[in-house]
Amino acid sequence: MADEELDDWFEEDEDDLPRGGPRTGIVVAAVADFVVGALALVGGIILATSGMSALALVINQASASGLSPADLEKARGIAAGIIGAIALVLVLFGLAAVVAGVGVAKRLAWGRVLSMVLAGLGGAIAVLSLVVIFPYGVVIFGAHALIVLIVLNDKDYVYQFR
Repeated sequence: MADEELDDWFEEDEDDLPRGGPRTGIVVAAVADFVVGALALVGGIILATSGMSALALVINQASASGLSPADLEKARGIAAGIIGAIALVLVLFGLAAVVAGVGVAKRLAWGRVLSMVLAGLGGAIAVLSLVVIFPYGVVIFGAHALIVLIVLNDKDYVYQFR
């Protein structure tokens, strides 16, 4: 008799767990994380590998303008540091976005939080892209930020994360 009462108690608790519910938004948020993560990874890798050769071309053109070799070396060092930092940020953002996408797809609370933090960071990157007139950054990171923040803050989806 004690086993039957224990089984009934377990089944009652099992019914309280969120099951089913709307999935479309969660899938859209996870796919947005995967897509933006892949694009950031590819962009960071391309920038890291070919950005320096593009920088060498610009420096060669600048040397023809009559700048001193010391000024060219200083400019090369600053530009290489900036390009390297941007590439590193893109690669780290991409890796974190893919991990967040896995967490969101599995409906894990840490995935939701990480995805929302990355959406805030992506929104800041989108605003910075406006300053440097890079429209693809605005579209990619801005759309990701909007999708993730709207979907993952919706009351119909929040309760599904454990």
